[in-house]
Amino acid sequence: MNKQITPLITIGLTTYNRPNFLQESVQSVINQKYKNFKLIIGNDYPESKVTFETLGIDYDSRIDIINFKENIGEVNNLNYLLNQAESDWFTWLADDDIFHESFLDSMIKSLENTTNNIIAVYSPYVSGKNPNDKFFNQNLSQNSMQLTAVDFISKYLLREFYIVGCYGLMNTKKLKKIGGFPSLGPSEGSYGDTIIPILLSEHGNINIIDNPLVYLRTHLESYSARIAPLNHYTSAEPDVLIKVSNVCQSLAPNSFKNKCIYLMVKWFAESEFAVIFRVQPGSKPLSFFHKFILLIKLLIYQLKVNYPRIKIRYWLSYTLFIIRLLFRLWLSYPLHIIRLLFRFFFP
Repeated sequence: MNKQITPLITIGLTTYNRPNFLQESVQSVINQKYKNFKLIIGNDYPESKVTFETLGIDYDSRIDIINFKENIGEVNNLNYLLNQAESDWFTWLADDDIFHESFLDSMIKSLENTTNNIIAVYSPYVSGKNPNDKFFNQNLSQNSMQLTAVDFISKYLLREFYIVGCYGLMNTKKLKKIGGFPSLGPSEGSYGDTIIPILLSEHGNINIIDNPLVYLRTHLESYSARIAPLNHYTSAEPDVLIKVSNVCQSLAPNSFKNKCIYLMVKWFAESEFAVIFRVQPGSKPLSFFHKFILLIKLLIYQLKVNYPRIKIRYWLSYTLFIIRLLFRLWLSYPLHIIRLLFRFFFP
């Protein structure tokens, strides 16, 4: 009886003027095999209210809809929804992404199958413009990997698995204790989801499920597909390094902290170089000359900023890593880069 009054899981769903995608996201929650949840929708687009009618569903007592009177911003929306949660477990969801129908069910089973101090459960994700039958009809296993904090951080930063840091079943009290979704530097949202699992890992073990149960939609307006100025990423980096190094320092000797910083800086570099490939919705693609200039700036940034952040013993491996990034760029745009170099040296 008590579980029916206070649901075990709360899902905080943020939305901003994407009604069609929102309907799909909400439906993916309603379709969950596990039913003991509360869905709270935070609509940060005051010009258009979200209602059960606009969602195309009947009234459901498990669903609360909050229409903000003014735009409060993504991070404030995320944390407002978290603060409304009274359940044991919590997860976020954006209005353009969806959960597999077994997302919550698999998370709960993973918790039940492990007895140690589990602070969060995550599943891998797949991405694309629209989910296909392969995502919905995959053969599900009940296997999950339980990781201590040190093991989790090492594997996570080494990219041995890919998760969305805010799309997991997270202990609500601990998530609130670490401050919810972090705002890092003056740039709202950058790397916030990346470091949430790291901050949580300091408080317990983390389970990783085998199956990808999250679909990350990468349409032109999605956060993961759009381009932002380089300082959108770089301005958040100092705060990220402080938080990550503090966690790693508390878990193991300095050698582990230094390794964490090195791996995090590699993560930064991948995000920085990704700027070259992305196109801002509604704008023209960057010219090849503009990309070349941006590439030079990024290389200078590596020398001035990223190299000094890591210990000298990592400089060689970091150099090889940057060369591999450049090689991938060369493979993507070989003829264009040749033309740019020719124009640069023979104007």
